[in-house]
Amino acid sequence: MKVLAVAVASYFTVLFLSVSTLTAQNENPFGGASSGGADSAVRAIRTIDAVKVRESRAREKNEVANEAPATDDQIRTALRTRIDLIFDEAPFDDVRIQLQNDLKINILIHPATMEFLDGDTLTSSNLTGVEAGKGLRMVLNSLDATWVVKDGVLLIIPKNREFEPEFLVRRLIDVQEHLNEHAVGDLAKTADASTTGAHGAAAESKLQLVLHETVTPEAWSSRGGACRCAIYNQVLIVLGSERVNDEVEDLLKKL
Repeated sequence: MKVLAVAVASYFTVLFLSVSTLTAQNENPFGGASSGGADSAVRAIRTIDAVKVRESRAREKNEVANEAPATDDQIRTALRTRIDLIFDEAPFDDVRIQLQNDLKINILIHPATMEFLDGDTLTSSNLTGVEAGKGLRMVLNSLDATWVVKDGVLLIIPKNREFEPEFLVRRLIDVQEHLNEHAVGDLAKTADASTTGAHGAAAESKLQLVLHETVTPEAWSSRGGACRCAIYNQVLIVLGSERVNDEVEDLLKKL
């Protein structure tokens, strides 16, 4: 309510100043209208329209903030929702606001990303029935950006910083049903034979080998990357980017 009251007060202040300025410019000591009256009217209307747009976006942001999921896991669940992302040379803010409203999540642009992408950046997409997270990742990929979920917010970050420590996330995945020789044996055989001994013959090692060899191989620490995984008490622990984590989960669903 406080944000709305401030926004309304701001609107009427701008309206009063704009009308006062217009009136002053239209006054003529000889009784005629000044030649700049029409231009002043146009400027006043544009100023008022701009304020309305800012206030509308502020209200939308405030409403979403009040309804947004409180946890990162809830946001990731929302990002599994299938939606349509159809835009033709639309400002990126249109994409962001649609996702915020459809999924009831907070979406922010990281300051480093704003050096090349902001709300006015034009984007196009023609995606139907796509998972929201994957769809957004495809849209951002053409803009050299990606996303990460941290502290209850979906944060849009530069793509070239995806594997920086501050943007890595940890997920825990129950892999009990996958930890048997039959489930991963055939896939493990397709991995590089020279690395098999280093990873061991146990089912857990084979599962990790499969992940390292089939899910963005260059991203794992075994190849000099930043992502890591381990298995403890039949739970797979993955420290990696959102994209790598999603790819791991998708692969496990197919095994």
